[in-house]
Amino acid sequence: GTIGAPITYNGTSRTATVRRFDISNKEFITITGFIITSSGFSANSGSNVVVTSTENVIIDDNYIHDTTSDIAILSNRSSPNLKSNYLTISGNDMEIIGPVGRTDAAIQCWCDNALIEDNDMSQTEDFINIWGSFNVIRNFQQHGPQVSHLEQLGKFVDHRPYQRVYHLNLLGRLSRSRFSSSSISIA
Repeated sequence: GTIGAPITYNGTSRTATVRRFDISNKEFITITGFIITSSGFSANSGSNVVVTSTENVIIDDNYIHDTTSDIAILSNRSSPNLKSNYLTISGNDMEIIGPVGRTDAAIQCWCDNALIEDNDMSQTEDFINIWGSFNVIRNFQQHGPQVSHLEQLGKFVDHRPYQRVYHLNLLGRLSRSRFSSSSISIA
């Protein structure tokens, strides 16, 4: 898409089921309203939504569940040239992320200027792993065995579990109890 003519893939209020979207190297794309799952499809190790090296992409209001991939939403961080910019991940429900018998990350992103908000995540090893600059993470729900780790982080950082805003500058990672950054501002 372009700034004047963005492309929207609409799953019509979570009635369409797909296994995967790979929109790497694309701009001005919105994916909204899909059920994204490996259930009912043959096993696949690729991430369910790949947004590597994208600009102005929105992943909104999808139900991502029962995946056989390691990561539900991925922006690969293997090269500085692959970084995404202005990525929005909002309003998604994600559960049971990872190969059978093992859970993994819901969101793993190498991006700048990202907005990750209002997502509900459960039964996953790491909820959010993020690297880059000027990324905002806020208003997310997490459930499952790892909830106590993030709840403790939330109490330590801003005393308001489940209503957090993290502005990450330089390199940051939010996952289970691991969170580090060279420069963090909390709003």
